[in-house]
Amino acid sequence: MPDGINYIDLDARTGQLTKYGMPSGGDGQIAIANTAGGTLVGELAQLLDFGGATTFTTAVAQITYDIYGRIRQVTPPDNFYYSSWETTATAGQTLFTPTARGAGYITGQDLIFRNGVLLDATEYTETNTTFTLASGAALNDQIVCISFRAISSGIYYESLNIVYASGSGTATITYTGTPYQDIVAGDIITFANTGSPTQYTVSSANLTAKTITFTGATAGLTVGASIYRYRAASASYRVFSRFTATLTAASSYTPTIWAFNSGFELPYLNGTAVNDQDYDLVGNALTNFPATTTGNLTIIQFAPSNSSAAIGSQSSTSTNTIVGQSIYSFNYNPAYFELYNNGALQVAGSDYTTGTGSYTLSVTPTSNLNLLQQQTFNGNGAA
Repeated sequence: MPDGINYIDLDARTGQLTKYGMPSGGDGQIAIANTAGGTLVGELAQLLDFGGATTFTTAVAQITYDIYGRIRQVTPPDNFYYSSWETTATAGQTLFTPTARGAGYITGQDLIFRNGVLLDATEYTETNTTFTLASGAALNDQIVCISFRAISSGIYYESLNIVYASGSGTATITYTGTPYQDIVAGDIITFANTGSPTQYTVSSANLTAKTITFTGATAGLTVGASIYRYRAASASYRVFSRFTATLTAASSYTPTIWAFNSGFELPYLNGTAVNDQDYDLVGNALTNFPATTTGNLTIIQFAPSNSSAAIGSQSSTSTNTIVGQSIYSFNYNPAYFELYNNGALQVAGSDYTTGTGSYTLSVTPTSNLNLLQQQTFNGNGAA
């Protein structure tokens, strides 16, 4: 190179001085390419392969992103199954066999109605395939059995709204708080919801005494630890818990051994559905009844799915009948539809017929005072 002359190398860079880095585990890798014009081009390395298109759309319960904005995991929603079976009873009939339910159906996960009124759990006994009324039906009684079933799409830790209090090192522990769901034998309980927490199988539970007894001794529990119910992938689980109370001239009701999970509850009073216009849920109190109430209060409280919403994502609205109008609009799926008239369950085919976005009452209303409670679920098939 002659003295006093400087040269600039304008040749295309080969990239030998360009480096890329990535954090441990390989996440966030950036691929670098050089153009002939000296431009550096960087792009995120492809993480997911959808088998063709560069985007993917689906109904999901949960999406996991990484810090680079990329989707790392898509968890599909739990499957919810629902079926309604109706029959006309013969005189004195007690034994009924609803349509066969699928594998994984859990005994007791059904609602049984006689002439539109929900039966109390003391008014019948059941097996996985039949139910028997404590007193025989009358001729032409309308019997309806609505069955539910759920399958977990992946591992899930259901928060029970209670925390550990005492008993570590023994099989029986105490807790504080009031659970959203009943706790029964066979449930798997953990005291953490991350990593691989120790699992304990329930032998029995006493919600009044706030105790849970396991099949073996506990160990290393920390006071104040949240308590979860573990659901394995592809496991069947209970869709609802059923709580009952006897009311006498009551204007409100506050449970003491369990807690309302707002939006998950479906109340019945003396077997008739209570619509959303006839109560408010304030904290843990069912209140603002239109009048003092006496009788049997039944709360059907749905369990959370893996999206933390009520399994089945039920939607319910109420409307008054209109004199002379038999057709009413409602966005619903006929396979997962319930209609109550002044709290009494209506029977498809005899009380109404279904359509697309509407239903037709068999008897044209002559009053504006009847309240129609319309309810539908999101389902994956018959229970």
